[in-house]
Amino acid sequence: MNDRIQAWKDSTWQIHPTLRMPTFDPEAVQVAVLDSDPIEDYRKSLKQNRERFRREIGEEKDSTQRELLKRAQITGTWDRLFNGVTGV
Repeated sequence: MNDRIQAWKDSTWQIHPTLRMPTFDPEAVQVAVLDSDPIEDYRKSLKQNRERFRREIGEEKDSTQRELLKRAQITGTWDRLFNGVTGV
């Protein structure tokens, strides 16, 4: 390989998504490339909503429903951070 090309590859950020996911049905992976890391906003949002989330979970009597509610809260918080990602 040309030395200039190798030097360029070594100095740039690259992404190599794996699109074959045999454990998914259907085999599909959604990818979004963002210009910022959403983790910090995710943590802030969870912290801001912590008391409300705990109250809602505490009001639920059924343990299965509590677990489903907790997952929905976490997933919903994450999904709201991607409202600026448009589909094709």
